[in-house]
Amino acid sequence: MKIYSILLLCLITSQAAFAEDQKDASQFKFNDRKEEMIKGLDARIAALQKARSCAASAADQEALKDCHEELEKSRDEFPRLGKRNYHRGSTHRFDKERDKVQKN
Repeated sequence: MKIYSILLLCLITSQAAFAEDQKDASQFKFNDRKEEMIKGLDARIAALQKARSCAASAADQEALKDCHEELEKSRDEFPRLGKRNYHRGSTHRFDKERDKVQKN
C-alpha cells in the first residue's frame, strides 16, 4: 500500500512539473508570434505609406496604376501571419484577372 502511495505521489509531482514546463513553452511561442506579427504589421504600414505618397504624387492614370502594381508586388513580400496575407474585404487578387480580360 505504501508503494502505491509513493508511486501516486511521484506521478502527481511529475505531472505538475510537466504542466509548468508546458506553460513556459506556450508563453515563449506567444512572444515569438507576437514579435513576428508586429514585424509584419510594420512592413505593411511602410508599404502602404510608400504607396500613399506614390499615389499622391501621381500625375495621371498610368502613374497611379504603377503605384498600385508596386503595392501588389510588396504584398508578396509581407511575412505571412496566418492562412492569408490579405484582409477579407480585399479584391486585389481579382485585379490581375480583370486586367487580363481588359487587355484581350
